[in-house]
Amino acid sequence: DEEGNPFATRTVRASLMLGADGQSFSGEFVATVADPAGNVMATESGTIEATRLIAEAPGTPATMPMVGTPAAKPWC
Repeated sequence: DEEGNPFATRTVRASLMLGADGQSFSGEFVATVADPAGNVMATESGTIEATRLIAEAPGTPATMPMVGTPAAKPWC
């Protein structure tokens, strides 16, 4: 509102699996939106997939190797 009080809280819970390449993940999520009293106003669920993007400075050669990215390790 105009006084800076929050009108809702969004909570997202996800179960994610790291890709074998260590540069991606996928999984499922559940999100809820609640008012300040804790009453749930909306819910949403679905799947998610993401791939790491490397931001480079303008003029950076595209052939530069990535530095500092760890190798993927399988979950046990």
